[in-house]
Amino acid sequence: MNDKTLTKIMLDIVMAILFVTLIFAHETGLVFHEIVGLSIFALFASHVRLNWSWVKNVTKNLFNGKLKTSAKLRYALNVTMFLTIATITITGILVSQVVFPSLGSSLGSKLLVLVHTWTTYLGLGLFGLHIVLHGHYLMESVRRIFANLRKSNARETFVRLGTIAAIVIVLYSRVISIATNQCEQPVYPICYTDS
Repeated sequence: MNDKTLTKIMLDIVMAILFVTLIFAHETGLVFHEIVGLSIFALFASHVRLNWSWVKNVTKNLFNGKLKTSAKLRYALNVTMFLTIATITITGILVSQVVFPSLGSSLGSKLLVLVHTWTTYLGLGLFGLHIVLHGHYLMESVRRIFANLRKSNARETFVRLGTIAAIVIVLYSRVISIATNQCEQPVYPICYTDS
């Protein structure tokens, strides 16, 4: 298995876990929700970049009759997913209380929160469908990852991902520590409440 395929699979797994985790904003807290939520857009852009040759090829042949219907449907699903991620990101920025507090305080309306929430649920369904459509490829790739785990490229990728995860955990812990100290001041806007 080549490094690109391994990177794509690991990126997909990380994105899926993070996206599902972001659904539980009350449990994870607003700081985590906003920072990781913004990173999802970057991860999604990386996913598209890694699959750019497919995107370019399908876009070029979309209307010339050379493509199968299944490829056109997958393309439509991917475009819809992109629009969904863009909507989630934009509405998330507009209702932000942590990363962009000046925008969030002036533009954060209940309608935007509602659009953000329901678009996220739509995105979860679309991502589930995307995973189902690519299920055979994903299962075969995961099987090959474990079969080739003794090879150095797989070990190196896991070490890199582990290092990135450790850095993210340390940074997140630091942000939470700072946010907790500032939340003791009652006027600070990032304190998350259930109200």
